[in-house]
Amino acid sequence: MKEYTVKKLAAIAGVSVRTLHHYDKTGILRPFKRTDAGYRVYREKELLKLQQIMFYRELEMPLNRVKVIINKAGFDMVKALENHKKCLTERNQRTKVLIRTIDKTIKSLKEKNAMLKDEELYEGFSKEEIKAIKKEVKEKYDPKMVKESYQKVAGLSKPQYDSLMKEGEDIAKEMALLLGSDPAGEKAQKVIAKHYKYLHNFYKPNPEMYKGLGDLYASDERFRAYYEKFGKNLADFMKDAIYVFAGAKKGDK
Repeated sequence: MKEYTVKKLAAIAGVSVRTLHHYDKTGILRPFKRTDAGYRVYREKELLKLQQIMFYRELEMPLNRVKVIINKAGFDMVKALENHKKCLTERNQRTKVLIRTIDKTIKSLKEKNAMLKDEELYEGFSKEEIKAIKKEVKEKYDPKMVKESYQKVAGLSKPQYDSLMKEGEDIAKEMALLLGSDPAGEKAQKVIAKHYKYLHNFYKPNPEMYKGLGDLYASDERFRAYYEKFGKNLADFMKDAIYVFAGAKKGDK
C-alpha cells in the first residue's frame, strides 16, 4: 500500500508540515506509523481523514468540534461527504447571487448612474442580515440624522456622490499626516474643522452628536478599519481631535 511522508502529504493537501504536526499533537490526525527514525508515515485512510478535516474547516467549524465528529464511533464518511456537498452547493448559490450584486454595483459606478435601490444593495444577504443592519442603524444613530442624511444622499447624482467620498478620503489623509502631533494643536484642529464642515453635506451635527461620532470612529471596527487604511490608530486621533473641537464649539454657545 502506498505510503506518504509528512512532507509529501502536506504538498498533496496544500497544508503546511507544521499543520500536520499540530494535528498529530492534538490527536485529530495521527500518522499510520512512525519509522525507527521517528518520521511520520501516512496511508490512504489518513489522507481521507485529512480531507474530512479540511472540508469541515472550510465550513468554519472549530477544530475541537471536528475532532469529536470524525473520531466518533460509527462515523459515516460517505454521509459526511454528501453533507459537505450540500453545504458547499448552498454556499456556491449564495456566492453567485453576491457576485451578481457586485457586478450590478460595478456597472452602476462605471456608468455613473444614480445610487442603487435599497433592494439591489442588499441582494444576496438574508432577510435576517438585512434586518440586523437596519436595526444597528436605528440603535446607533439618531433617527432624525439618519433621515436627513438619507434624503441628502438620495438627491445626489453619482458624480456628486463620488466627489464627496473623495473629499472625505482627502480629509482622512490630511489627518493621517498629523499623526503623532497634538490633536488639540492648530493644524489638527484646522483639518477637523474642515471635517465638521464636510459632515454638513449629510447632516448638521451639534457638539454632542459630533463627539458621539468620534466615539464611533474609535469603537466601531468598521470605522477603525476604514481609518486604519490611512494611518495606524487614526480613528483614535480623530476622536481626540473631535472632542477638542466639539468642546470649543459647545463653549461658543
